Amino acid sequence: MSELTELVGRRLDEDPGLDESVRLSVRGALDAVDSPEGEPPNDVSAPTGGDAGTDATGGVYLDRITVRSFRGIGRETHLEIPAGPGLTVVSGRNGSGKSSFAEALEVALTGTTYRWRNRSAQWLGPWRNLHCDASPRVEVQLQVDGGDKALLVNEWTSDDFDSRSTALTGDTDVGNALWESALETFRPLLTYEELGQVLSARPSELYDALSTVLGLGQLADAIKHLDSERKRLEQPARALKQSRGDLLTTLRAHDDGTDQRITQAVTLLRRTLPDTAALRTLATGTAATPGTGITTLRALASLNSLDAPAAEAAAAELRAAVASCAQVADEASVALQRRLTVIRAALMAHQHDGDMACPVCGVGTLDAGQASVLRTEADDADAALGRLAAATSRLERARAAARAVIHGVPAALSAAADSAVERVRDTTLRAWRAWADAPPDDLELADHITTHLPGLATSVAHVRAAAASALTARDDSWAPLASRVGSLADLADDAAAAKPDADHVKAALSWLKANDQTLKNERLAPISEHAARIWELLRQESNVEIAGLSLSGTATRRRVTIDATVDGTDASGIAVLSQGELHALSLALFLPRATMEASPFRFVVLDDPVQAMDPAKVDGLVEVLAEIAETRQVVVFSHDDRLAAAVRRSSVRATVLEVTRGTSSAIDVVNTYTPARRFLQDARALCKDPGLPAPTLRKVLPGMLRLAVEAAARDRYFAVALANGVPHRVVERDWEGAYRTRERVGLAVGGDATAWSRAPGHGYRRAALGVAGAGVHDGLQGPAESALDAVRKTIEDLVGGIR
Repeated sequence: MSELTELVGRRLDEDPGLDESVRLSVRGALDAVDSPEGEPPNDVSAPTGGDAGTDATGGVYLDRITVRSFRGIGRETHLEIPAGPGLTVVSGRNGSGKSSFAEALEVALTGTTYRWRNRSAQWLGPWRNLHCDASPRVEVQLQVDGGDKALLVNEWTSDDFDSRSTALTGDTDVGNALWESALETFRPLLTYEELGQVLSARPSELYDALSTVLGLGQLADAIKHLDSERKRLEQPARALKQSRGDLLTTLRAHDDGTDQRITQAVTLLRRTLPDTAALRTLATGTAATPGTGITTLRALASLNSLDAPAAEAAAAELRAAVASCAQVADEASVALQRRLTVIRAALMAHQHDGDMACPVCGVGTLDAGQASVLRTEADDADAALGRLAAATSRLERARAAARAVIHGVPAALSAAADSAVERVRDTTLRAWRAWADAPPDDLELADHITTHLPGLATSVAHVRAAAASALTARDDSWAPLASRVGSLADLADDAAAAKPDADHVKAALSWLKANDQTLKNERLAPISEHAARIWELLRQESNVEIAGLSLSGTATRRRVTIDATVDGTDASGIAVLSQGELHALSLALFLPRATMEASPFRFVVLDDPVQAMDPAKVDGLVEVLAEIAETRQVVVFSHDDRLAAAVRRSSVRATVLEVTRGTSSAIDVVNTYTPARRFLQDARALCKDPGLPAPTLRKVLPGMLRLAVEAAARDRYFAVALANGVPHRVVERDWEGAYRTRERVGLAVGGDATAWSRAPGHGYRRAALGVAGAGVHDGLQGPAESALDAVRKTIEDLVGGIR
């Protein structure tokens, strides 16, 4: 678990009102972007104490820049820079080749220059020197604190700038992914063009530049992760909203009032969270929709067709049954039924009582013969009556069958009809009503069937066809809409399922953004204070005061707020600044970032930072650079001699290199000013001052010469020790621990300074150490010129490393 994850975790635990699901979402996002073991993190290191950058790469100093056939430099030329903390000013007029060294360094480290970036191709046209036929080459020798030297070589095989090849030699971490990331995070180079763009760039760019060095890159990645997760989880809701709007627009365009499915779908979709079950039922048609035109059309399309043959057969049978019944009725009447009753009664009496007078008329005799005749007559009557019963039964069945053929008017014919079937429906309705109005007489019923059946059958067929056609048209129009309605129901279910998680992630994102801002400004505070302190030194006579910086806003509205006052009144710091003040403020913003302890670069390179600055601000800049040079290697390229002059008249220990250009781009670099030479020059000036009393000269001169000797010894010791891999902190500690001049010279020569001073043929060394030692306390004893000469030679030996 990273330090940042633990920090955010503590804040999560300290927020009692936070939902547990939100806590889990935040922790999950941090875990998701936590750098895998062995891979460099997105941000280099958090500036929270300790030399994180030095631990990563040992701390890198510039040692030498060698350039050939590049920009304004022709033949191979070396720019030697004292490796280690200190201020080096590379001075030279415009066109001297000074800036070519700066650009060569920038190209070697970054692959391009700020001046060329985002410019047209013509800016790359003259990148190769016109006076040298040799292939271009840029070589940067780096001194790694606590390690070996590293050599970064860039070569070109053609005039195409992109043909550049890069090689790195030396057993060092320089050039690894962490170091390359640090070039963006702690950019140690500031060109004049970049200086002018620091504050004129988009607010978000300065915001990003500052926030990157705060060690909260993982937090920004977690925010991006949560935002991406939020968008993913909200995608169903966004898709639902978009699809719902589009579908409503389409449905309304199709809603002419004839298809109630469309009307019902519009009603359902007006709800933010529609009833998905109802939508699916509507889309699939798995349930009837009462009162809809579709139901009527479906009923008309499936209207029972009339069985004409069966109906005609029923009518024919009814006619036949009526005829049969009429015929039988002639044979068997009611009177016959009564006579048969009488005969059977007489036969019953004869059977019980024997022969007797006729029980009906009393005239004849009812004997066995007459009984036989009566039995025959009775049997004939029974047969006739049976035929009558059968004919009557047949008539009843025929009548029932005929009436069964005639149905009442179907409800579908009486319901409101689609305009496409209304005319044929009306015709069929009239025909069916006439058909249903059957007469009670059997023969009239049979005639009714045969008369009305053909027209009704034709009307029914027409209305079925019209309804089927209308239904097909409706279904053809509804089918794609139904598919979309069903799909939208799926989207609505997906959105409902994702909403709880989306709400949790959204809350987690809001919480993390709020704490991101707080954490950034907490960690920005030291940078803000450093920038304010630098501005205080640079502003000199400006009436603008900068109190500090803060980061605000998110996403496209992120910006850096500069808290400023003008004569004590709150104001926008940028709006009221002159060009020189803008440059000074840009430096105040750049330097704290470039000099953070987390940076692996122990050097800062500035190209022409004093343009547009008035003399007072140049003096302030020297003071700022001198402060930084106590722990960093500061290299300033400047064509404006005011900076070199300000260095010379100050007490700052610095090296001034002057670059001059001869014919055919021949570049020379001369060390015109080192701290030791400066003190030696000051001492010589004291000796030449006719107004300075001799006693005062003898008292002051040894101290000035001591400074010269110790400055030369320091430069030599630092250069050798750092080159031998001694960590800078050890070099600095040992130097500060050596209080006497003799001890410090001993560090420089790598042994006993007394023995070194007594080397044969180098008696002047002993004299110089005597002047710088006892002379400081007792005063100068011998001639001043002799002391000057002895110290000068001793310094030359120290600088040259002569044993």
